[in-house]
Amino acid sequence: MRQETVGVTENLLKSATEEFLEKGFMKASLRNILAKSGVSTNSIYTRFKDKEGLFSAIVKETADGLMDIYLDSIQKATYSPDLNQANHEGEEGTDFVLNYIYQHFTEFKLIFCCFVGSQYEHFLD
Repeated sequence: MRQETVGVTENLLKSATEEFLEKGFMKASLRNILAKSGVSTNSIYTRFKDKEGLFSAIVKETADGLMDIYLDSIQKATYSPDLNQANHEGEEGTDFVLNYIYQHFTEFKLIFCCFVGSQYEHFLD
């Protein structure tokens, strides 16, 4: 990807993140995102297809990472040789999940607080 394209994409994602945090997914406006980022409508549609694709571009990798951590933790606890070891694995998994969430605080704020109307609406379920 050319340097110019990377800069445009980063600026677009930054503007979108700010808009989603301020207004939530449902009320976020692509026009406001475009105005803040200084790009054309075509930039969103060619890179992300739509508002849902834009939201997903911001949170998907982080959400998938959390699911991987969770599933790994469950597997370790399930295959532990005894109950004490299983409890220990579960506690370590919980600590790791919480640290991961804090390391990706903005993305999780979007997933947990600004998700209504997006494909992440039932992520916590």
